[in-house]
Amino acid sequence: MLRPVIEEEISMLGEITHLQTISEDLKTLTMDPHKLPSASEQVIHDLKGSDYNWSYQTPPSSPSTTMSRKSSVCR
Repeated sequence: MLRPVIEEEISMLGEITHLQTISEDLKTLTMDPHKLPSASEQVIHDLKGSDYNWSYQTPPSSPSTTMSRKSSVCR
């Protein structure tokens, strides 16, 4: 009767350990905002050296106050 409870608790401890490992990895990867992981650097290098044409696109600007959803509802 107690065994399923203990197994569930052990399973949750494993998940916490896994999350701690991920958290530590993210902390290490984000310590220096100007340095990317080597795999990311390789992807950028490969894209720059390829024949693929790509360009940066910025998202559209936020709507002005007269065009916002709130102002259209509050008229």
